[in-house]
Amino acid sequence: MLAAIAAGISFPSAAEPVFPGVATPVFGKTTLNLTNFNASGDGVTLNTDAFDKAIAALAEKGGGELIVPPGIWLTGPIKLRSNINLHLERGALIRFSGDYSLYPLTIINMKGEKEVDSVSPIPARISKTWPLLARASSTAAVTRGEW
Repeated sequence: MLAAIAAGISFPSAAEPVFPGVATPVFGKTTLNLTNFNASGDGVTLNTDAFDKAIAALAEKGGGELIVPPGIWLTGPIKLRSNINLHLERGALIRFSGDYSLYPLTIINMKGEKEVDSVSPIPARISKTWPLLARASSTAAVTRGEW
């Protein structure tokens, strides 16, 4: 039955926009590989520092693409910045750690009412003024290779 349903669905090609009217993001030409920052895709090593250093290096160069090669990449939160494309190659899997201490709780005082929030695995920390608010002028993406 799924094959019959799928037969009637047309998927856009890579050249066609998925959402008409939404521009395809353009990133810097710098490309870095996560393994250049002492990361290990063994599924055991915690790679949070490697992601942070690689993203910071790209941000210093005005943005670009961070290649995540095949492997299982254990990590805590990944803090994307403006103009960064986190690109997973075929066979790459980002596995977020189950260690809750990596995702601390914070108390937010909104108009006199306190709320508790936690750090997301991929927080939108693009704006320095509002750490959880991505400005419309910012560009960040997570993409994948051909599967």
